[in-house]
Amino acid sequence: MNKSLLLFLLAMLVVGLPAGHGRYRRGAGRNAATKKVDPAVADSLARANFREGQLALDTGNVQAAYMAFRTAVRHVPNFEAAHLATAELLENLQNYSRAYGQWANMTRLFPNNAHYEFSAGCAAFRSAKYAESQKHLEAFTKLSISPDSLHKAKDFIAMCCATKPELLQEGVQIPEVLDKGDRGVNTRLDEYYPVMKPEGYHLVYTRMVPKKGNRRPSRREDGQEDLFDSRRGRGGVWSAGKILSERLESSDNESAAHFTADGHTVLYTECDRHCRIMESHLGSDGRWSKPSAIQGTVNGSFDSKAAVLSPDGKKLYFSSNRPGGEGKFDIWVAHLAQNGRWDSVANMGPSVNTAEDELAPYLTTDGKRLFFSSNGRKGQGGLDLYAMDREGKDWGAPYNLGYPINTKSDEMSFCLSGDTAYFASNRDRMKGLDIYKVKYGSGRPLHSSYIQVKLIDSATKRQLPAAVSIVATEKGNTIADFHMGYQGTFTAYLATGKEFRISARQDGYFDKTLSFTPQDRHTRESPLRLTVPLRQIPKPKIKPQPAVSKGKDNPPSLVYVHFETGQYNLPKNIDNILKDWLAYLKRNSKVRIRITGHTDNTGEDNLNSELSVRRAESVKSYLVRKGIGANRLETEGRGAKEPLGSNNTEDGRAKNRRIECRVLR
Repeated sequence: MNKSLLLFLLAMLVVGLPAGHGRYRRGAGRNAATKKVDPAVADSLARANFREGQLALDTGNVQAAYMAFRTAVRHVPNFEAAHLATAELLENLQNYSRAYGQWANMTRLFPNNAHYEFSAGCAAFRSAKYAESQKHLEAFTKLSISPDSLHKAKDFIAMCCATKPELLQEGVQIPEVLDKGDRGVNTRLDEYYPVMKPEGYHLVYTRMVPKKGNRRPSRREDGQEDLFDSRRGRGGVWSAGKILSERLESSDNESAAHFTADGHTVLYTECDRHCRIMESHLGSDGRWSKPSAIQGTVNGSFDSKAAVLSPDGKKLYFSSNRPGGEGKFDIWVAHLAQNGRWDSVANMGPSVNTAEDELAPYLTTDGKRLFFSSNGRKGQGGLDLYAMDREGKDWGAPYNLGYPINTKSDEMSFCLSGDTAYFASNRDRMKGLDIYKVKYGSGRPLHSSYIQVKLIDSATKRQLPAAVSIVATEKGNTIADFHMGYQGTFTAYLATGKEFRISARQDGYFDKTLSFTPQDRHTRESPLRLTVPLRQIPKPKIKPQPAVSKGKDNPPSLVYVHFETGQYNLPKNIDNILKDWLAYLKRNSKVRIRITGHTDNTGEDNLNSELSVRRAESVKSYLVRKGIGANRLETEGRGAKEPLGSNNTEDGRAKNRRIECRVLR
């Protein structure tokens, strides 16, 4: 059925069509319906109108069908088939308010009909007419003999009594399909798992494409999931979807993308025999790296999918049917260890998870609201969208996003970009899962503004990768903590009028910290643009120092401080290791030293680089606490670039996890 026509009819029904509107080849208009005619003639006219309505439905002309059925019942007010066709047409259009009026009228015209009472109760519920819904459903329970139907009716009655406010979202507009036709985001195929890239113009989503020999997959086995990318152009028109990256494509299913704040790392789900979380990084050439499974215990001989990161990058929320859960698929959270692995996986518990499915978690950029889909709670029907708010360190109770976001159909995979929400729904049964949009300001941090940050070399002006953290000045809490890619930009939005600090760290450069305060005028279209220049550390000339030189106060022999894998905490015997260097520095107040951190080759290069810097900073902090001026101590991290031993043996790797101290001249 033509979706434009459906929406047009829905709009006409909302404003109200005059009875008898339209012209028909064989139909009777208002005047004919009000004249006194022979009952046999009226019956003949009504049947002709009914047949006309059926033909109109067959050709997709819903408006003509609606008017033909209405005309038929004006000729014969108790024409049951025409009443039923009108009610079902309104129901299929999801005009539940008008559908309820039609079903309620039918319960009066044709009393003691269980189907009509149940349909009236459901339509009233969808229209937030809870008292009316309860009345019809209670009438239904006295007429029905079907155990399944009785169970459903009692569930609806319980919701009418107990959760009325929860299921009606006041002030929310009717969601609209993102685009129409087969040229943009939505097509005749299924589209779902939308996510906006941080820059706000590219929507990445999952499309179920047919396998060879299938025109349209009707089951998962008939299709294959791939990641697509569409760009929003002028006038809000979306470009035709293109494969996100050939590097990320395989013969398996790829779905549910999630991007880090800088847009340079993507997490996604790959499914073959099991589903697992994958990651890929955007290189300086603009191409995605060869994907790999994330390290740690998130993946295994079970399904893990649809992962999202917390703003500080230290927690990973995902859906999984791993053992030890509350039901089928649950929401779980993993924690980032210092060695870069995702471990300490924990179930979010029975307050979140049910005996059924909890899917597709999504976090707001401030980390204070978590959205997910569930079919294990009393809601509108099928999969509904829920949210819960973080109160301090704890999460509050989940609540239903309500109608009109949720319907009797499936709603899933929610995401936000500014004050616009995107989600997938199959509310139009003729087109399957499509992506919808709706204004949803309550998901965005109150009074928030956009910032866009770029890191550059202060001398060459070329963009740099770096470890970045954003801290709220007032409370000192970390808003984001991540490693930016080689393109050196990221976009985020933060609370308006609050002061923040951004700090950047990169190997071979001095650390840089800037303070800033976003304002209302900083929108997605005109963000606060911050350029953070990093100054390269000059390479001083290092003169070799003999271990012993007669008549001079020589520095101690080259010292090594060794660390456990993935750790930067100082060993317990640090006082004994550094006592000679500490004494030397106190005797020679003008001497400066360089503290260099190293790692073995376990883990990713960028994580090793950051870990080596933190090891050097740990030694520096120790010496400062012992009275050595911070301006006399330089630090650098070399990652795994300069091994002392072989990284193929544990003894060799242990030698490589070290700190070196050298005198600068």
